[in-house]
Amino acid sequence: TTCTASCSAGGSRAWTTPCSSASGSSTASAAASRRASSTTTATSFPSCVRSSAATSRSARRSRTPASSSTRIASSRRGGRKMLARFKATDSHELKCGMDEILEAQRKGEINEDHVLFIVENINVAAIETTLWAMEWAVAELVNHPETQQKLRREMDTVLGAGHQVTEPDTHRLPYLQAVVKEALRLRMAIPLLVPHMNLRAAELGGHGVPAESKVLVNAWHLANDPGLWERPGEFRPERFLEEERHVEAGGNDFRYLPFGAGRRSCPGIVLALPFLCITVGHLVQNFELLPPPGQGMLDTTEKGGQFSLHILKHSTIVAKPRVF
Repeated sequence: TTCTASCSAGGSRAWTTPCSSASGSSTASAAASRRASSTTTATSFPSCVRSSAATSRSARRSRTPASSSTRIASSRRGGRKMLARFKATDSHELKCGMDEILEAQRKGEINEDHVLFIVENINVAAIETTLWAMEWAVAELVNHPETQQKLRREMDTVLGAGHQVTEPDTHRLPYLQAVVKEALRLRMAIPLLVPHMNLRAAELGGHGVPAESKVLVNAWHLANDPGLWERPGEFRPERFLEEERHVEAGGNDFRYLPFGAGRRSCPGIVLALPFLCITVGHLVQNFELLPPPGQGMLDTTEKGGQFSLHILKHSTIVAKPRVF
């Protein structure tokens, strides 16, 4: 969506952001059933878990279409050309993550394929998922102006009008944290999390899970189950300050797993949560986020990808600058 900020001084600002969503359970379960259909057990699994016995690597390779192999090879060639043009910073200069990755390659700790896979994971697993979560948060704030006003009042009261929120400030803004948590609960960017695999046969809730099964956890269902949450279909950040105040995004409660839990949880949580809080905080601090003229609310119809849940239709929102 192109967001246009109508300026009282006559100028305008624009950026792109979508807005949409609806009942994610159907999308999530459809994706789960597709991913779990390759060969497997006749065992019946609970609604929050889907499993399929993993086929051998050689079998998977033999079924890979030629066109797919060509695309992968072409992508790797392009990635290698980009790496060849990249020059690491001087050792005395400030280093970025890419410098550390290339340094590990020079030391022989990883090879070029590892570098390309790491960069691809950063782009897909880190950037896109955070973008989708940010879009959902903005869409929900536009559709809930009273929540937006309450958040703005908290920041003005705690930080002072015009003081731009920074990462250390987020720990003093519980309602801002609750808004981000609620957006991640209601509109979970990766509803089935990342596929996992068990190396040994196991039993879960009375159901047998064969060795080397692909296991998908329907985290969206757990976070939106009416039997586990009070009015789960509502966007209500207050829940994380009231009855669910002890629930954190890090996996201390299995009803709420936006980043997974345990040793295989998403390591990006340490970057994603502060980034979401700072970005949402800056937008609400500096702009009044409004739906397009003549439109009461944004269309929040969901669109499911292979593992993702994001906004179907891009909408233009109005970002009206605040005067401090």
